[in-house]
Amino acid sequence: MRNNSKLAAVYFLNFLPHDDRGIVRRHVEDLEGLRVMAQTNVELKEVYIENRLTLNQFLIQVILESTKHEEGHVVFHIDAHSDNNGIEVNAKMIGWSEFFALLRPVNIALRGRLSLHLAACRAAWSIMSLDITKPTPFLGIIAPEVVLSAEDSIEIYRPFYHSIFVTRNFGAAVKALRREAEKRKIRIYTSTAGRLFLDGIDGYLENQARGRGRQDRLENMVSKLNEAGLDGVAMRKDVRAFLWGDQRPHIRDAWRIFTLIDQYPELESEVKQATPPKLLSYVSVQGDSVFSKVQ
Repeated sequence: MRNNSKLAAVYFLNFLPHDDRGIVRRHVEDLEGLRVMAQTNVELKEVYIENRLTLNQFLIQVILESTKHEEGHVVFHIDAHSDNNGIEVNAKMIGWSEFFALLRPVNIALRGRLSLHLAACRAAWSIMSLDITKPTPFLGIIAPEVVLSAEDSIEIYRPFYHSIFVTRNFGAAVKALRREAEKRKIRIYTSTAGRLFLDGIDGYLENQARGRGRQDRLENMVSKLNEAGLDGVAMRKDVRAFLWGDQRPHIRDAWRIFTLIDQYPELESEVKQATPPKLLSYVSVQGDSVFSKVQ
């Protein structure tokens, strides 16, 4: 997320049991006062999530009203119980993969500008469920790597919102959050979709290079060639070289899907700025970059 990005809205999604909700409410009230003092028009709202139904209803509402936020970034700040496998809603777990599947159309509707703040125990494990061959469910993520108390969660995230409302600078806000987390000796994970894609490339290439999968594709291609009246067996060598060749085109295709830049070409400059130089270099082949199709 760019330092000078416009923040449009912060939604506090309260997944916590009823007895634990008060501390989040007080935090939101504190931020509402700060927002007024900072003279910012950022929308600030707390939403109680009782079950999957109310979660789905909220997400649908955001999608239907997405046009009012299309020029700015939206933060989903989620206070919840979670573990390595998923997030809890009304004592029932939603797996991280399913949870991201629910967020994916929201991020698409918001033009790839959804940020996810997970105030939940071990929520950083959620990134293990990301599939880089599908559209990203968020632009940026902040999540703890350890068990986190409600009090520590409030204190860690408070500097972020105080900074963002006053300075309107995401970079400074994230640094303020990390300083508070370090002071409390709490490991906090922050990343962007671009960096997560780079982290996922090794696994993606491993799946692409899996011998059995490639052999199946090879045999299928040979059969298709034979059905078309061509000598597939004779062409096997060339076909094998194709399947075992440069994987960067596969990565470029996955990157275009992941970042939504085909759907929203205006995101190109933001995507470039959020992309590590190593990745930009990696996906450039003979002048044909990952952005070459953007008009």
